[in-house]
Amino acid sequence: MAKPRHPLRIIRAATPHATQAAFAAYLGVPIAVIQAVESGKAGMTVRLAGHIREMTGADERELLRGDEGRALNLAGRRYNAETFAAWSGSPQQAEEKRRRKAARISQRDAWKEYLRAAAPGKNGARPGNREITAAEDHLIPWQRCEFAAAVAGTWKRLPENLLRLTGWSRDITLPSRTMLTLSVQAAPAWNPDGPPPGLSAANADLFPPCYFTVAAGSGGCRAAAAFWKTVCREHAIHPDNGRPVHGSPTGSWRGFFRPQGERCEPHAVFAGIDPAEAADLNTGLFPGDGILCGPADDFMANRMLAFMSEHSEDAGSPAGILLFASLEGGTASALGSLLLTKFREKFPAVPVIVAGVLPLAGVSPVTTAPWHTALAMRAIRRSASAALLFSNDLLLAQASRVWNLASPGYAEANLLIAECLSTFTAPLRFGGSDAHPVDLAALLTGFPPETEGGVPLITAQCWPLAALSDRRQKSTALPWLVQKTLAAAKRSSFAAREDTGVGIFLRVRLFPGEEWTTGSEPPAVKLSGRVGTGLHESATVFSPSPVIQRTLKRLAKQARDAWHTNNSGAACAELGVTPEELHRAIEEMAD
Repeated sequence: MAKPRHPLRIIRAATPHATQAAFAAYLGVPIAVIQAVESGKAGMTVRLAGHIREMTGADERELLRGDEGRALNLAGRRYNAETFAAWSGSPQQAEEKRRRKAARISQRDAWKEYLRAAAPGKNGARPGNREITAAEDHLIPWQRCEFAAAVAGTWKRLPENLLRLTGWSRDITLPSRTMLTLSVQAAPAWNPDGPPPGLSAANADLFPPCYFTVAAGSGGCRAAAAFWKTVCREHAIHPDNGRPVHGSPTGSWRGFFRPQGERCEPHAVFAGIDPAEAADLNTGLFPGDGILCGPADDFMANRMLAFMSEHSEDAGSPAGILLFASLEGGTASALGSLLLTKFREKFPAVPVIVAGVLPLAGVSPVTTAPWHTALAMRAIRRSASAALLFSNDLLLAQASRVWNLASPGYAEANLLIAECLSTFTAPLRFGGSDAHPVDLAALLTGFPPETEGGVPLITAQCWPLAALSDRRQKSTALPWLVQKTLAAAKRSSFAAREDTGVGIFLRVRLFPGEEWTTGSEPPAVKLSGRVGTGLHESATVFSPSPVIQRTLKRLAKQARDAWHTNNSGAACAELGVTPEELHRAIEEMAD
């Protein structure tokens, strides 16, 4: 049986611009776009289909159906040379061009006004184009994300285009057992006087996956809120009300949001906070029935599960869960542990990652904080798929020393957590130039468990590209940047043992655009020299780390000391565990 032909091929052949090169030039698009659509390597976008309708008079609805579509004109008749001749230069084409030009101008003006609101001028004055350009990095959506993972020894056998695309160089030397994950997220440079990029990258999956964030306790809710603000900006969704900034969100947004009228509603639930903090979250972005106050008990956990079941009804079940919690808090420890147990019972095959924040060094104002952490770590090792643990000490040191954030506190630490987690989840939220987004289970294969039968305990550290490169440089080779990132991780004593997984996630602006798809050189990274979270100019390393192991051992020692100096029996009763269970949890945390 003959393979069906894409209707674009028939339409192209009916015009005087019959070759792919000539047709691409007529439309004003790269020839690679025409080749990819006709061969089935890339889908037809709404924006391209509308442009083809404007230039040829073809029915864009049939173009969007791909190989199943038919080559028809706007009257529903078979498209042929006479169709093109009648359309070219006709009043209908002129009106179509006028209407689409007006729409593009309106779209551009709306985008520039949004940028102006985000980039206030000096002394409250209306900002100019220079300040708008400085603000674009906060708001510009990603165009694509490339993801690949393999044992280091197998990288040499990967296709050459994948080696270049991920920045891999044969000159990079790693121990053969190292699992290296490379994720390259590309955002283009943009001229504010032109239309915003990325508008054609909307998700077209019929049954998208459903990824949830669940926040337990005040600290976890604040970290999750910072994460969602970053995610919204990357998908061109307003972080205050959930409305798309310019008509349609970008990327595979349906995995993390669901459409609610004109809004995009995050798959997010917050619990274990007081009413004042709940009011801060209730701005119009998050669903009201997902913001829950009250005690950390079975009733609260069941309400959260009911919310998740209702939100993931179209997908059948969640595709992954990201649980935010500050592990020193009693509410987060109790509710988080309870939720992990219930997640395993209700969704046994769903990956669950805990994004946990460890207490600061020194004596915590919460005397039972080390015990809360020990009980939370026991639940993580029993029920989670992986734990991404952050040390507050390391976060605050990074915020001050590397990111130049003045007088950093917990709010700044949450910005760095959001930076790390937005890079970690980007392969789930953006497809590659010729690939769909990956799933969470595939993402986790790059991180082996700490012990056989255990779960991976990993942490993350991020650097602005300006801290890894010479500020005088305007661009740098991507493989060189990968090596600089690895070197920075090793210098900071952050890097893992030589036989464990390492994940390198780069948030970069590739320059100049699509060059590497046809050229022999690997892509270059455009550098602005600016330092700031959310600027799309950072590198993040994920890995098991001795920093986390040392922190857990310190907390275990503090927990033992508190055992001898406090009324452990009364505390155990309050925590809902026996002294034997608490003692075992402390010893497990020290291992």
